[in-house]
Amino acid sequence: MAEPPSPPKADSGNGDIRGLAMLSTAVAEMVAAVVFGLWLDRKFETGPWLAMAGAVIGITGGVAHLIYISRRSARGGKPPGAGKDS
Repeated sequence: MAEPPSPPKADSGNGDIRGLAMLSTAVAEMVAAVVFGLWLDRKFETGPWLAMAGAVIGITGGVAHLIYISRRSARGGKPPGAGKDS
């Protein structure tokens, strides 16, 4: 007799969680740079200039980091901070 078909495996959602973690890390880097720029603007009374510089640096750094960790993940490696590389 033929074996009955096995039930479909439940997707653990690891890919979704990993993608969400990568995205939230990049967004946090961007927001932190803008907040730091705003703080510096208030401290030195420089107007919006340091906040705008923080936005440029934050967006550039966040996107670059997002590209880096997504490429590393696509190659099958662990994303940074996921434990020691073996």
